[in-house]
Amino acid sequence: MISAHTPLSRWQAAGIHVLGSLGLAVIAGLLIFGLWYPQPYTAAAGADKLIMLLIGIDLALGPLCTLVVWRVGKKGLWFDLSVIGTLQIAALVYGLIVIAESRPVFIVVTKDVTYLTTASMLGDAELSEASHPEFGRRSWLGPVQVAAPMPEDPEERSRLMDLGLAGKDINVLPKHFRRWEEAGPALVAGSPPLERLRELPEAKAAVDTFLEAHGLNVDALRFQALRGRDPARDTTLVYEAASGAVVGAISVDPWPALSSRESAD
Repeated sequence: MISAHTPLSRWQAAGIHVLGSLGLAVIAGLLIFGLWYPQPYTAAAGADKLIMLLIGIDLALGPLCTLVVWRVGKKGLWFDLSVIGTLQIAALVYGLIVIAESRPVFIVVTKDVTYLTTASMLGDAELSEASHPEFGRRSWLGPVQVAAPMPEDPEERSRLMDLGLAGKDINVLPKHFRRWEEAGPALVAGSPPLERLRELPEAKAAVDTFLEAHGLNVDALRFQALRGRDPARDTTLVYEAASGAVVGAISVDPWPALSSRESAD
């Protein structure tokens, strides 16, 4: 702990504060990236910007204030440092609360789109109608992958389409969620092959780089649109066709390839 009587320069004191802040940032980063916003969903969920804002406040603001107020023997220095520390921790806690409210709690896989459904998107009324008890709560231990096939009942399909037009897609309706092993692999198997995306001139280089990095053959892969917080920033999520396992994400707009599929259908 820095003391008012410690013979340190203001730069040394600020440096010690940076190290302490860095430790807090590492803990916050492990919580955010390791649990709430895992790869390959981090960027789509907007966690990259959120964590940079949080770290910027944590690493910059506190040590900068220490640099300004530190002077050995200064009267009231301990009070100043206590205020700085309290404000810094309060800012960190507030940032974590905001990030927690925006955390993905479900990865919802449909026919063509994989949605990241955040805690704030789900209403208590919708959660109470969940098809399984485990889908009736907002997970704190990382997002739960579920399948959301279209219902077979024509009336329910029509109702879903009406809700979608009103801005309420199937990804926020847990009553339509199914356990991944029940319907997920079949949805992935029915998704378009990655080769279709690779045929687009603007996507070929990115897809080839992805294939080389993972050592996989394009014929063994399927893809879907990955929708996070901002639909305008939809990217591509790649699945293994045989198992339905997620391989990774490619920063390419998938909709030109998916639109060509819909036209063909």
